Amino acid sequence: MKIKIKAILFMSLAAQTLFGGTQIIDNLNDTKHISLSRSDVNRLVFPSPIKFQANSKEKDLTISVVDNEMYIKFMPYIESEQTKVKDQIVETGQSKVIYHKAKASELFVVTENKTYSLIVHPKKQDATTVIFTESFQEKKEEIFANKEMEYVSYISNGIIKELLANKKIKGFTKSPLDGEYSIIKMPELKADLAYRAMSLHSGHKFDVYEYEIKNINTFGMSIPDVKNILYKINADLQRKIKAYTIFYNNRIYKMLPSQSAKLIIVVDAEVE
Repeated sequence: MKIKIKAILFMSLAAQTLFGGTQIIDNLNDTKHISLSRSDVNRLVFPSPIKFQANSKEKDLTISVVDNEMYIKFMPYIESEQTKVKDQIVETGQSKVIYHKAKASELFVVTENKTYSLIVHPKKQDATTVIFTESFQEKKEEIFANKEMEYVSYISNGIIKELLANKKIKGFTKSPLDGEYSIIKMPELKADLAYRAMSLHSGHKFDVYEYEIKNINTFGMSIPDVKNILYKINADLQRKIKAYTIFYNNRIYKMLPSQSAKLIIVVDAEVE
């Protein structure tokens, strides 16, 4: 009589080499399903140190934590055929390492600033790195304000933060502009950018413009000097600018090919 048995094969996380793609997940607030390699070690990177993690122990998931990084391995099985000879069990043939029987697992990660709820799925793919970012909470707004009057800076920065949080600005009337894309030549970056006007928020003392800046190149890029874009978009705004920011909406602070950033400009209101 032949009997099939399976046993968990334990492997050292430190002995695995990491290869594969990278995912960036920004401002996660709901449970997220993530596909990871079922055969290799995967890496999760969080914005702050990990304090605690919890997962289903019966799902054969091995986890190692170092500071703000988590290494995850779906444990494979050894499957072998055995034959019962009288009162003894004798192995026949070679043992096989089986990866496809790994199961999805719930995972909760508690960091210093936030709890992440994940469901990780074993897939036939290369080792994967997943980077979790909190771009808004980390205040990557990079607000540059005109310092001539403190209260003007305070008000302008407050307006920008409201927009970045997708909130309506009290006392302002929003008008969609729906502009067509135009091209900006950026010789200092050896690149071209596309931009379009998205909306205008009109107020008593200030007007606020929202622009989309799009990377139309084949390489990722950031903008080291935002003023170059401001003046090329609308030279008339130069003398009226009170504050501005460019928001990349990710932690790598770049626009990847075909991705966009948001440019917000606060200026003196038009006097009628």
